Amino acid sequence: MSTATRLLPLLAGLGILVASGASADENSNGGAAGAFRRLGHSAALMGLGNAGAAFPSGAESRLVNPALIGWWKTRQVDLDWHRLSMDRELGGLHLLWPLRPMGAFGLSFQRAGVTGIPETTTWGEPTGRDMEAADNLFSFGVALTPSRFMALGMNMNILTSSFSGMDEGATELKETTASFDLGLSVHPRPNVWTGLSLQNLGGSLAWDSSPLWGSGGGSSAEDALPMVFTVGAGAEFFQDRLLVVADYEASDLEAWELRAGLEVRSDAQEMGRWALRAGWDDGSPALGVGFAWPFSRMEAGVDYAVTFHENDPDEIHVVTWKVAF
Repeated sequence: MSTATRLLPLLAGLGILVASGASADENSNGGAAGAFRRLGHSAALMGLGNAGAAFPSGAESRLVNPALIGWWKTRQVDLDWHRLSMDRELGGLHLLWPLRPMGAFGLSFQRAGVTGIPETTTWGEPTGRDMEAADNLFSFGVALTPSRFMALGMNMNILTSSFSGMDEGATELKETTASFDLGLSVHPRPNVWTGLSLQNLGGSLAWDSSPLWGSGGGSSAEDALPMVFTVGAGAEFFQDRLLVVADYEASDLEAWELRAGLEVRSDAQEMGRWALRAGWDDGSPALGVGFAWPFSRMEAGVDYAVTFHENDPDEIHVVTWKVAF
């Protein structure tokens, strides 16, 4: 019996646990700093229910597990765009560059924010002004493959958060923090993948409202990034035509999530290849599709995914454009 066959019952069991997962209302990191990092990145990952800790799915997989880009053999540039509800925005640009013969490095820039937040007085009366909140993330990561079975990776992340439009002047509250991610990927057989990662090590935003209210009326608060631990497994079947993945995630805020996904692929053809995806992101179903076409010595592709969140008024739509060369 192959290792992949032995792994299938485990993945199926995780999928059953995901399908009966607990309510996100009582089990969430959603109110903590850097929430956009936990929303999801590429359309390929989100179509798999964000179960991305084990399988290398492109440049963005580094943001889930920095070790995964160590297996990548081609240079890649990805551009993500998310359509979100309630005036929220999220987009990212990602670069992956192999370091032959044993590793790769990656760069990412992401911007998330909310516009059109109505300002009110202490008594709830509108002032006629709108506020804005924005997060900008710059991330640099390196992965090394010391053996053909294992990859190690680390990210350094610089997160800047700001609030503006809270007074008649140009006062802006802005804070910056640095954090680190660590990752491990073990690839014991060509069709078996496992991985684990630790995210947001050491990050904390120290807010001070004195610039807005003056030294006599300001206050301070610390907003720590939740430290997130993720472990995942994946396996490919039927000559790599079917991918099954599953993740378990926990944080130091005592929140946990289960995720699982399936991907059905075509063989590579002269006219290109396609993939169909379905996932379960801790109670939120997701669907996705991807296409890729050869072009000279490059390959261009586009992925799309939609996630249905129970407590969100609209679905989340994600499109990723990618070029490998």
